[in-house]
Amino acid sequence: MKKSVFRKLVAALLTVVLIALTAASAWADEILEGSTEPAETGMILPGSSDPKDSGECGDNVNYSYNKSTGIVTVSGTGATWDYASRLGPNIVSRIFNVNGLVYTLKIESGITEIKEGFIPESYTLVNIIIPKSVKKIGDYNFKSSSHELCLILYEGTKEEWNKITIEDSNHDLDDIIVLYKDEWYKDVISGKDFYFMPVYFASVFGITGGYGNGTFQPYASCSRAMIVTFLYRAAGSPDVAGTNQFSDVKPTDWYYKAVSWAVEKGITTGYGSGTFQPYASCSRAMIVTFLKRMYDPSSKPQYKNAFPDVPKGAWFTDAVMWAVQYGITTGKGGYFKPNDVCTRGEAVTFIYRLFTGGI
Repeated sequence: MKKSVFRKLVAALLTVVLIALTAASAWADEILEGSTEPAETGMILPGSSDPKDSGECGDNVNYSYNKSTGIVTVSGTGATWDYASRLGPNIVSRIFNVNGLVYTLKIESGITEIKEGFIPESYTLVNIIIPKSVKKIGDYNFKSSSHELCLILYEGTKEEWNKITIEDSNHDLDDIIVLYKDEWYKDVISGKDFYFMPVYFASVFGITGGYGNGTFQPYASCSRAMIVTFLYRAAGSPDVAGTNQFSDVKPTDWYYKAVSWAVEKGITTGYGSGTFQPYASCSRAMIVTFLKRMYDPSSKPQYKNAFPDVPKGAWFTDAVMWAVQYGITTGKGGYFKPNDVCTRGEAVTFIYRLFTGGI
């Protein structure tokens, strides 16, 4: 179910990635994340007062907005107000009438009902956190037109989610993925983080999972073995005809098939010493080189002075220019930083952008 929903959201899947490359566009910087949509964050209706960062949104319910994280937190007990009517008495307290961009809506435990129209359309909302205390969700809360890249992180199990009374006359929820507590990572919560959607994309499609403690560790370093394994899984984990000749890659190693596949496809040739060095750190230059060799090995992109640390003629220059051309990277603070270690968050983001054409 989740994979079928993600297929609706993704512009190009694994088998048609080259089509996506022709239409790719730049997205947010790996570190300086953000939305390309300039639109307001909520529906500020006629007659409403100036937006406020905190206020009431239920008889015993309040909201607060954190500009730095883009998170609106709703706390209290009982039900939110009903915003079905444009002329309702509490319309000025609608939670999305805040100053800034809302990426995450966090409903805290104690809220029992999300009434009709409480979650309005937003161009920037990426995820909604819903606690187990919620027993009913009213209609018109999930608009597919504006939430096409939105995830629900539910703090309970699938069985508990199915017991919630959900009014969804327009079937807007069909276009939103619901991830249950054992499927989401406690360190990947805020939709403002550049790696948020790429992490869950990679998780849903089996490209990578997290650690046993319920974390993804987006800022952890990626090894060379880890990167080629990500790419091998992204390619569908195909059968491997040949073997590799690296002295440090054994058939019993967890990355053996991935490395053998990468050698077979010309993605890597290892080091001159006859080793692959699987546990060596993978740099940003290495991963974009692997990606180009994997999907577009013959192209010769035109050199542009995009980054001062990517000179003409360097071994990684063509790969970086290719990655820039197709929106796979926009650099970090005006530089590409080719020798920086590629983090897990950056790795899945590069892969996500490749498969979605920079969405």
